[in-house]
Amino acid sequence: AAMRGHGKGSGDGGQGAVGGGGGGGGIPPGYTFEPSKKQKGKLRMLCLHGYGSNNTITKMQVANLKLERDHGVVCDFFEACIMTPAQNPTLEIFTPGGPFYSWVGDKSVFGGPVWGTDAHHANTLKSIDAIHECVKEHGPYDGLYGFSLGGAMVSLLSSEAVWRGYLGRSKPLSRYVIVANAGGIQFVWGEPTAPRMIPIRHGQSLYNEQSLYNGRSLYNEADGAAATAAATGA
Repeated sequence: AAMRGHGKGSGDGGQGAVGGGGGGGGIPPGYTFEPSKKQKGKLRMLCLHGYGSNNTITKMQVANLKLERDHGVVCDFFEACIMTPAQNPTLEIFTPGGPFYSWVGDKSVFGGPVWGTDAHHANTLKSIDAIHECVKEHGPYDGLYGFSLGGAMVSLLSSEAVWRGYLGRSKPLSRYVIVANAGGIQFVWGEPTAPRMIPIRHGQSLYNEQSLYNGRSLYNEADGAAATAAATGA
């Protein structure tokens, strides 16, 4: 059953957490955690959806990868809280009426009015904190999976500036990340402390010009915002 954020305290998820960044105190209200129906497996993975999407769509994408069926991976799902239109009409076919969500704000991945604003930075940090609380409460996780904007988020969380500098951890949130159809991974790849980064395609180009621009913008802006928040105690 899906669980909405309830704000209760949690442990470190077994991954060496020593701080709480700008958050703490449990998953914030509005975010949704859905545990896997599979109870046991070789590996555990937390999965994040893309812009204008939801957990239902992510389950379809993960099922297509056969992670649970063929590879024994237990896949949990985490959903953002900022409501947006569907990313495209196809998603409305699979989940009529939605709702659909974003990790950073409405239309931000398309250069809309939220992009680069204080609200965008605040939403991004809120989501970073929420994902961290989810990992602490329901982890540990061997891996993180993210599609599109979710992929950019897991790339961002893999940067030492975020997991150590902002969240105050001694280790990354996971040992590996799967980044599907997203920009952002390129800016973490060279970090020696990053988890193993695994890029994949879901039927379209991973490194098209728009995804590179969006990934670079999110990484530069959100990573900088996280570093600023950590330095100022915000």
